[in-house]
Amino acid sequence: MIFKTYKHNSWVNTQFYVLGSVDIMLSHDWPNGITDYGNVEQLLRFKRFFADDIQNNRLGSKPAMDILKYLKPKYWFSGHLHCKFAAIYEETTRFLALDKWLPNRRFLQVIDEGYVLFIFIN
Repeated sequence: MIFKTYKHNSWVNTQFYVLGSVDIMLSHDWPNGITDYGNVEQLLRFKRFFADDIQNNRLGSKPAMDILKYLKPKYWFSGHLHCKFAAIYEETTRFLALDKWLPNRRFLQVIDEGYVLFIFIN
């Protein structure tokens, strides 16, 4: 898969080409609105300053959410906001953001799919 997002003046254009289905998606930014599909109250206990951006739909990337809605990969992993947050989008995509790689932080996740073992470190 090839994915590219670029900004020109006041509009954002997203282009992507898919060969087959997508099982795993990695992105720096979270998809915009993904907080609607997880435990936002727990997120706000750790990151209170996200509240205004969540309420005003400014947290995350809108092009990333467009891609999530279109591709619906099995897993989507992001970093950027330096906290652990899990969500399930429309029972098709398991979203996971991980924290910074520092002592006593939640930066590691192991996912056992039976035949494949994923280890993600942010």
